Amino acid sequence: MIPTGNPGYDLGFRKEGNTYEMVADWYGIHNIDQDAFLNKVQQRYAYQAVMERMKEQGFEVVEEQDEDNTIRLTVRRAVF
Repeated sequence: MIPTGNPGYDLGFRKEGNTYEMVADWYGIHNIDQDAFLNKVQQRYAYQAVMERMKEQGFEVVEEQDEDNTIRLTVRRAVF
């Protein structure tokens, strides 16, 4: 559960097969924009998945920029 600052109206996630579903009663949540929040969660999930795959394939992050809700990564693979 993620507290929202609105008593009785927290955010939750439920696993459905291989995906997750966000569960919330948005009627009672006044201080969070639903679309913006979901977009940020999806972006962070994608970021974590990319970072994990890069490490598995021997890449390392050389530079990371986060501007205008866009994450740019510069990576390199170690040469042995």
